[in-house]
Amino acid sequence: MQATVNALDVVNTISGNSGSGITLKSSPMNLINACFLDSNTAYGVSAFVNCNGTSIEGNTVTNNGLGAYYLMHASGIIVDE
Repeated sequence: MQATVNALDVVNTISGNSGSGITLKSSPMNLINACFLDSNTAYGVSAFVNCNGTSIEGNTVTNNGLGAYYLMHASGIIVDE
């Protein structure tokens, strides 16, 4: 049986946002792949609560105001950069 990615399959340039480039909240089974996350005011990616099965891989995350990732209150995320 093959797993299904439900919420987010992004391949994009995400830059210059007043918060994080991508924010997930209680959103399981996401794939964030091959994104260029640059110069966002907060983080490249922020995630909160249950994000089980989410994979963050192969992205370029640079020059974000508070750092690359905020995952402290999230669970179930795999980061492989």
